[in-house]
Amino acid sequence: MTIAFCAVFCPVAWAGYDLHITRAKAWVDSKTTPIPVEDWIQYVKSDSEFRLVQPQDPKDKSKDAIWVDPKSKQECYFYYSDGEISVKNPSDSVIAKMKKVALKLKAKVVGDDDEDYK
Repeated sequence: MTIAFCAVFCPVAWAGYDLHITRAKAWVDSKTTPIPVEDWIQYVKSDSEFRLVQPQDPKDKSKDAIWVDPKSKQECYFYYSDGEISVKNPSDSVIAKMKKVALKLKAKVVGDDDEDYK
């Protein structure tokens, strides 16, 4: 099941370029200025284009989400970890959605090299 899951959602999980939604000056410092997981989950539940992903271990809390682009119906995985939300190799429509999410969470979108996506 894990292999099938990765084949659908992260075909090249070890390569690519991530964008991050963060409140920190540098995304690698997101632990020090985190987006609380509760804020992220509340946002996901308020946006009908998102759905929470149930973790494999039922003892774990849902914190990752899938966004469905309303135009293309493409799915995109948003990962929550250490106070930030990231997406691997996002398309232009995903970047636009990330900017909207960041605005609601009082955060910003940056790339792996900390360049701003305004």
